[in-house]
Amino acid sequence: MSQQKRELKLGESLVRGKHPHERNRIEEAYRSAPSFLRALADRLEKSLDDKVKDAESLTQYLNFNWAEYQADNRGYRRALRDVLNLFTEYK
Repeated sequence: MSQQKRELKLGESLVRGKHPHERNRIEEAYRSAPSFLRALADRLEKSLDDKVKDAESLTQYLNFNWAEYQADNRGYRRALRDVLNLFTEYK
């Protein structure tokens, strides 16, 4: 797993611009599902770690399209981080 541990925290981007009633519903749903969100965050972190290890693997240097693979891998990792940042932050 990653060296830094994330804690659950609702990202402002999920509720920004929402009607107050809808914002309250989102915040209530967020608070009611900490076990699920922790499991989801752990799973996304594992996927992120696996992608980092895969990108650093020596066998990837033998890949004919190495540059394209690296670009795709970095984009995938960026997307995972964006999703994680919606409902977690580093301690």
